[in-house]
Amino acid sequence: MTAPGCSIVMTGAGSGIGFAALRPLLAADPTVTLITLGRATAPGDGDARLAPIAAEFPTARLLHLRADLSSLRETDAAAAEIVRRVQSGELPAVGALICNAGVQRVDALTATAEGFEETFPVNVLSVAALIARLGPPLAPDARI
Repeated sequence: MTAPGCSIVMTGAGSGIGFAALRPLLAADPTVTLITLGRATAPGDGDARLAPIAAEFPTARLLHLRADLSSLRETDAAAAEIVRRVQSGELPAVGALICNAGVQRVDALTATAEGFEETFPVNVLSVAALIARLGPPLAPDARI
């Protein structure tokens, strides 16, 4: 997984496989700092959704940063926030980046405000942007 004392950044942890993976990740290292990125679109999303899991793993640190991964601007802003917090010492170095977010639209073209079909920035561009932007705070043995 990661070196002890590192952070894990994870996309797509708000539901489905990503949400189900939170407990096993925390069980493997209950002292980890886990940073989730995603939309907070309804009550119970984000930090509130993580609260019951955080109660199960009181030695872990869970943090949700709001980022619509279909927006390169929001993806970059969330990555910049992580970089800022790592460089200030507020968060440990990133030891793992789990790019789990994904969407599939089969009914119609869903364009983002930036003009992309939604699946492309979520499934591809946000991954590349996070890897590029998080480069400096990645631990030397970080895993993507």
